[in-house]
Parts: sequence; C-alpha cells; structure tokens
Amino acid sequence: MERLRSVLVAGALAVVASVVVAGPAGAAKGGNSDHAHVCQQGGHTVLTDTVGSTFKNAGDCASNGAKGNPYASSLSIVGGPTYPCASNHHDRCWGTVIGTGLATPVVVTVAPFGGGSPITIRVPLGAGNSVNAPLELDCVTGTGAVVQGQATTTSETTILSDPVNVQTC
Repeated sequence: MERLRSVLVAGALAVVASVVVAGPAGAAKGGNSDHAHVCQQGGHTVLTDTVGSTFKNAGDCASNGAKGNPYASSLSIVGGPTYPCASNHHDRCWGTVIGTGLATPVVVTVAPFGGGSPITIRVPLGAGNSVNAPLELDCVTGTGAVVQGQATTTSETTILSDPVNVQTC
C-alpha cells in the first residue's frame, strides 16, 4: 500500500513538472499569427524588410516577422487597379488596407473625380502597429474616385499610400 502511494505521488509530481515546463514553451508558440495576418491578402506584395527587400510569398513575409525582424513602415491599398462593383455585394467596392510600423489609425479618403465632397474612413490598427483590413466602400457613381490612405509611422513620419482609382458603377 505504501509503495502504491509512493508511485501515485511520484506520478502526480511528474505531471505537475511537465505542465510547469511545457507551459511557457506552449505559450511561446502561436506568436506568428500577427505576422501571418499582415502578410495575407496581398500584404507580402507591398511590405518590405527594413533594407527594402521584397518577399517571395506570404510565408516568407510571416517568417521574417516571426524571427523578430521588423518590416519597413508602409501603407498600401490593394485590390487591383480598380475595385469591381458586384451586384452580389449590394453595390459595394472592395479592397484591402495594408500597413506596418504605424502609430495612428489609417485615414482613408475617397475623393470623387470632378469634385464633390470627399468621404473619410478610419481603419484601426491591429496588433503590432499594423493593419491588414478589408476596405468596403460605397461605389461611386459618375466618373469614379481616387482612394488614398494616410497614417503616422512609429517614427512620427506621415506616410501616404499610392492613390488607387475606383471604377464607377
């Protein structure tokens, strides 16, 4: 009986020790999700490392961040040369706002061609001072519009995305 009790105590201590040791190791895993998120949806095509090198694919991009290597501060709006307006999306235009190294939310401005009041949309930052968020815009009737994002980087520099033309519906 005493031997059984000793075996049970030893087994319980082994379980506790393995949980204590494995806990931090398990918590360390999964730290790549923020990097993977910013590299998806075309992010790897517009992000660069701090020396200006581009990434081969989303995995290469996420691996760079997971190793602790920073990305250059950047801001882009992707989705092709125009955002197609589809009837199944209730006449909404789609794109993606991608940025890294940002200190403020991204302010996206939609300026109709030929005048008219511009529309602004605030896109909040995600984890790690980055953003990779869908951009849903009302389709612009008439001649179209220019969409451009603006934010402040962590080094307190204002950056603009390249302007993107939105087609008319």
